[in-house]
Amino acid sequence: MFRTSIHRPFSWGIRCLEEILLKAGQPIRAIVEGITGNPDHSVEIHGTDDDVAEEAVPDPAHRLRLATLQDRNTIAQCVDTLLTELGGPGPQFDPQAAVSVAGQIATDSRLGFALIMEDVLAAEVIGIAVVSQVTAVRASGHYGILQELWVDSRYRSAQNGRRLLAAVNREARARGWPMIEVSLPLADRPGAERLVAFYESMGFTSAGERRRRRLP
Repeated sequence: MFRTSIHRPFSWGIRCLEEILLKAGQPIRAIVEGITGNPDHSVEIHGTDDDVAEEAVPDPAHRLRLATLQDRNTIAQCVDTLLTELGGPGPQFDPQAAVSVAGQIATDSRLGFALIMEDVLAAEVIGIAVVSQVTAVRASGHYGILQELWVDSRYRSAQNGRRLLAAVNREARARGWPMIEVSLPLADRPGAERLVAFYESMGFTSAGERRRRRLP
């Protein structure tokens, strides 16, 4: 496991360091693959993981909580906004069906979970994460598929996407899941390159058409 231990006390330093670590991610993984012969070998770059992400965003006005049935319409609206940002939504997206599914995931822990991020002062939802539970023979149990991760564009500079993903990891660990997978949009979709870079900076590695992060 490769680890860099660098403290980040200033906001300008945080941005510079994150850019350096992000650019270093692929070369380091190539080195690890050459040494181990395993392209999926776990690589952790200390400073891009969820513990540091939480330190980087100390804003107490942004509250994270598990979604409830009452959040189902909000979740569906946020997903619609996300799909619009990615060049959609496509014909397969049904707003009413999205509301129904969001309500099911929020109320039945066997299906997964959803997280809501709120700006307490503004009394509005500024981010969501929706995770489905998968039962797989190969994984010898359950793991999670991150369906949606969205943060309002007005709040993205505060790294709230990282906070949401860190909260997803914590909830997944509490459920005993060994990993989280995420499907990313096609390379020609708007924002696809940025999304790939974001997930790789958070420790996700290539797994065919998906990205995967194994949980300790």
